Amino acid sequence: KGVLTVAKAFAQLPHIPLKFVGTGHAEGELRDFITSHQLSNVEVVGFKAGQEKLEYLRNSMFTLVPSHPYENFPLVVLEAFASGKPVVASAQGGLLSIIQSQQTGLFFKSEDAIDLAAKVGWLYDRPGQIESMGRAARNLVESKYDYRLRYSSLEAIFKDVIKMARMN
Repeated sequence: KGVLTVAKAFAQLPHIPLKFVGTGHAEGELRDFITSHQLSNVEVVGFKAGQEKLEYLRNSMFTLVPSHPYENFPLVVLEAFASGKPVVASAQGGLLSIIQSQQTGLFFKSEDAIDLAAKVGWLYDRPGQIESMGRAARNLVESKYDYRLRYSSLEAIFKDVIKMARMN
């Protein structure tokens, strides 16, 4: 889902380290690209879950979501936000409704490595902006996506439905 776009972008950013967390059908092609372009700043760490995955999020500066197929609501965005990290994502699909541009992250043109490199370079050079966006991201996930809030809303809907059913 856009990993080659990321690799091409980081070929232009040799001073910025990148870790690919996860696996997928493009992994072989990704590893070949990294090797053939001698990208010493890029590492594929593979699938991680649970606490180990959260440690990667917590230790990152920000998270990239380069999806070029349409995404509805990728969980990784909320995981990054919950870790206090902004997200740099392709400008499409549900990503546009989750991420607040310049507040909780940045957007780049889908499949555009040059635009992605520009956005990553800009953000990387502004640690204060990363910190500010990360705080805003954490606040957003707590105020809008906290499971306790969703549970209360869902519970209220069920109570209304039950009440209406009893009236009929």
